[in-house]
Amino acid sequence: MKLTNLLAVAAAAAFLSAGSASAAVQTLDLTGAQVSGVGTAFGSFDNGTGLSGTIDLTPSVCGPFCTTTLTQTSDGLGFNRGADLTEGLDSAFFISESLTFNFATTVIFDSVSFTALGAFGGAFDDWDISVNGATVASASKDNPYIFNGETGESLTISAIYTGADFANGGEFFFFDNFRVKSIDATVVPLPAAGWLLLAGVGGLAALKRRKKA
Repeated sequence: MKLTNLLAVAAAAAFLSAGSASAAVQTLDLTGAQVSGVGTAFGSFDNGTGLSGTIDLTPSVCGPFCTTTLTQTSDGLGFNRGADLTEGLDSAFFISESLTFNFATTVIFDSVSFTALGAFGGAFDDWDISVNGATVASASKDNPYIFNGETGESLTISAIYTGADFANGGEFFFFDNFRVKSIDATVVPLPAAGWLLLAGVGGLAALKRRKKA
């Protein structure tokens, strides 16, 4: 087989393998060791197979005498604001809370699962979801929430305070209170090796034509 043909085959194989290696939906388990930084204001995650990045907490501070920290239980990730009523994502004390997952690479979001902890088995819990800063779900109760092919590098999950949190008894009983349990996503294939090999093939072919001329 000619060298150019061999390189072309190798390039095609690299291109296809690079795409297929990341094509499967992966799960980021937020209930255990795939998360670091619990108990601090700076979290990170890594499932060991391509889903990795950092976690931002909003609000990042809660005042001069309290700290904002990432919390974790077997129910998933939450949020503590010093004298907070809960350590889940909640909207108590008229304040919304958010966790933003910043992925190291572009992903296609598949689903996100929650553990509802609020009053009456979480009957009043709902979540707002944004991808790359754009809202894709507002006050959703879907669990798991299934995405519609949204692609991006950041996912924000929020417990939003609204006047509706006062309904049927008051702010201190019916506010949102939940944890983020897992995120399913697909890493967007980055077949850079295949493109580099194809570029090399093209260069060799051009050199060969030049020598013949």
